[in-house]
Amino acid sequence: MRILFLNDLRRDMADYMDSLEFDPEYFNETEQRLDMINLLKMKYGKTIEIILESLQEKKQREEQLSDFDAYIAGLRKEVRYAEKEIRCLCRRSNSNPKESCR
Repeated sequence: MRILFLNDLRRDMADYMDSLEFDPEYFNETEQRLDMINLLKMKYGKTIEIILESLQEKKQREEQLSDFDAYIAGLRKEVRYAEKEIRCLCRRSNSNPKESCR
């Protein structure tokens, strides 16, 4: 009886092992993703949630910096306009129109 049970178990295990497939490409991709996750954990935090929070903070900072560039460009434009206005006012107030306001 035990021999029959062991033979059945051996056959079932052999069938199960034959049904398993190993895809080395899929394994490598999975291993690379896990390596990346572990690298991110070392750099940004111990959990996926902390990593995602850090990503969100970085995206917000990126938006601020890109908007900051536009803000600085706008300020520079305003400064150029103000300088032009000042030169114009200086010329008007000078008795000699050829003199510079600089």
